[in-house]
Amino acid sequence: MAMYSQKKAFTAWCNLWLRGTDVKFDNCFLDLFKNTNMKFFVESLMGKELRKLQSWDGLSPAQKVTRVEWILDELKDLEILKLSFFCDFPALARGAYEEVEWFLWSVIRTDLVRVYERSLWYMDQSDRFLTHPYTPNFKQESSEEAPAKARFLKTAEEVEEERRLKEEERATWRSKLQPSQCCVDLITQFLSKTQEGRKLDHFGGLADLTDTRILLTFVNTIFEDIFTPDIMLNDKWGINLALESLSKILHVSPTLCSEDLVVADTKAICSFLTTVFHRSLQFLQSEKVLQRVEVIGEKVHVCMKELGEMSSISMSSNESRHKKELLLKVEVLKKERERLERTYEIEKFREWHEEAVAQRREVHSTVAYRLQQRFIIETIKTPTVISNHLDNQYINLGLTNGAAFYTSTLREAISPTRKLVLYDKKNDVFMDDFSGAAQSSTVRQLLGLPENSISEICSDTYDDQYVIFYESLTRNRTLKAGQQFLYQLFPGSQLFLQKVLHKRTKVGDLMTIRKLVKFYKGCRSFINSQDRITGDTALHIATKYNHFLVVVALLEADADVCGCHYYQDLIVIIIRMWLSIFLRCGCHNQQDLVVIITIKMRLSSLLSRCGCHYN
Repeated sequence: MAMYSQKKAFTAWCNLWLRGTDVKFDNCFLDLFKNTNMKFFVESLMGKELRKLQSWDGLSPAQKVTRVEWILDELKDLEILKLSFFCDFPALARGAYEEVEWFLWSVIRTDLVRVYERSLWYMDQSDRFLTHPYTPNFKQESSEEAPAKARFLKTAEEVEEERRLKEEERATWRSKLQPSQCCVDLITQFLSKTQEGRKLDHFGGLADLTDTRILLTFVNTIFEDIFTPDIMLNDKWGINLALESLSKILHVSPTLCSEDLVVADTKAICSFLTTVFHRSLQFLQSEKVLQRVEVIGEKVHVCMKELGEMSSISMSSNESRHKKELLLKVEVLKKERERLERTYEIEKFREWHEEAVAQRREVHSTVAYRLQQRFIIETIKTPTVISNHLDNQYINLGLTNGAAFYTSTLREAISPTRKLVLYDKKNDVFMDDFSGAAQSSTVRQLLGLPENSISEICSDTYDDQYVIFYESLTRNRTLKAGQQFLYQLFPGSQLFLQKVLHKRTKVGDLMTIRKLVKFYKGCRSFINSQDRITGDTALHIATKYNHFLVVVALLEADADVCGCHYYQDLIVIIIRMWLSIFLRCGCHNQQDLVVIITIKMRLSSLLSRCGCHYN
């Protein structure tokens, strides 16, 4: 299994470096030594064309060995490989798995250290994203370069000696870095950038990536508002959804899955994360550049509007000076925008961002669908025992108290206490008697079975309408290939998610509130659910703790205003926060004014339904 994980992770890393070519690997261990693939791969690493190296096909064994020796010498000269690197040249030349794996891992280790250094350098000052285009390479980004004046005060020998000492210090530091620790430090660095990530104090190693909360929060630091970790079960489905979404957003192929994280092969995970870190920095740069271009456009619009309102006939000296300042400001802003458009591919950045937004919508739709379905079905690919399947696939049976469900073509004995799950093929819904979901009839009534006695049934009898999943009475049951396995992803009752809604409302977590409201769109019983102890709804809580934007989100979701015990407080908070926004933020441009007026109109409309009007 570790070999399979390495194949996917190493191939994803190779494809990252081959993005500028027409070559894409399906399996790097096989494809590397086909045609001109080795030439393109080595050229992408070195950043220059290699005319000596052409097609690998048609070469004799001795010629292949000669080229392998030459490639390794070139990579060592560029410090892509350590000088101490050694392998079996003939074995590597003929594509032996162990030697190819050792060669690629040695390069990936160097790349991981470089991306580690560059990540720290970029994140130390985020403005560097706007001045230094990020591309995967083995060059060193340095923020310690001495000012030109300081360099002129030193002799050439002193400058060279200082550079040599710094390189020795850096080489010593690099030699002490372990790949797994680099990955842990970088993930921690990403997590520390968000409030949600800073709350996670239990991440200490790569094994913790199987914790769904950590993985989902990490994805949220790259592109916000994708996942709601509070509502996700810690299991395979959440992990796979996070990894799949991450790969689609960052264009990383192939991706890992929950099985790979459970196997926890250090080389595979570090290689995949190296690819993710490269693409994450590029994606973050694209967002920073697009945000800056948008800000520049808004500022230019405001300045031009102000210039258009100025009189062109007679001006005081102050007005004339202010006009010149505005013209100069517009010129500076336009030059900055031209520089950004010249340095970065703005249109590709926009397309990339639109794809990420589309992926976020897809994730939200998937989660909303699974919230409604509650269960998920898997088809067994190879014969396995249920206990092994649960461990290898990282499946969590916490919601069913350890009960697993399977299909059977044989007659099954059904006792009064044995659990059943029905899948209605026509209506695409699951029915059960234990998850807490509301339904008009019990499962046994739907199947025509007695409630309090043992009976036997065969699934073929109901095959036209239902798929029947039987509770396994033992985890040692063997599942055959093609058999279906079912487990529960989300609770049938809303109680758990209602608690999450109230808890996140109390702290003013607007993103989580919006996602929960979207998941239960049109379900007023969820929006207006009451706390079991205090009887407060989410709207009561948001009003009580002065979370204005949460109040707006809940009102737009049709939260019940008339039933609010803090009705007067609600009116007061809206008026107070309305004035606060206007006085604090003001109207910097036409867009700000439109936003403020829109909020006011929405609140007026929402509150007018309850007979309350304010201006």
